[in-house]
Amino acid sequence: MKEVIAGLKCVRSQVVEYQHTAAALGNGSVEVFSTPHMLALVEMACADAVAPYLDEGEVTVGMKVELTHLAPTPVGMKVSASAVLEDVKGKLFTFKVDVNDEEKKAGIAVHTRAVVKLANFLGKHQ
Repeated sequence: MKEVIAGLKCVRSQVVEYQHTAAALGNGSVEVFSTPHMLALVEMACADAVAPYLDEGEVTVGMKVELTHLAPTPVGMKVSASAVLEDVKGKLFTFKVDVNDEEKKAGIAVHTRAVVKLANFLGKHQ
């Protein structure tokens, strides 16, 4: 792994479609961006931020997340997770993430990821 320093940033965006809604996950008729999909967007932004610094065969895996879903985002609206690497402790990376749609702040998160060798990680779980 190449040296990674705090301050690294990455933004991941998507347009909310029906399959990303709470309703699609079985939460009644609530057709807004679901919390599980927000979490996935947060994780992808953080993973993307450090991916260029990993050696071949290394990946990051999510370890911990604290997510607050602040406001609904309707179908058709773009939502973005903006991740900033706040802390590096060896192979642990902690990010602060703001999730915004086209009109407002929709969520905030703190997410920790760990670097693992994929072959070793999968070998322990098969």
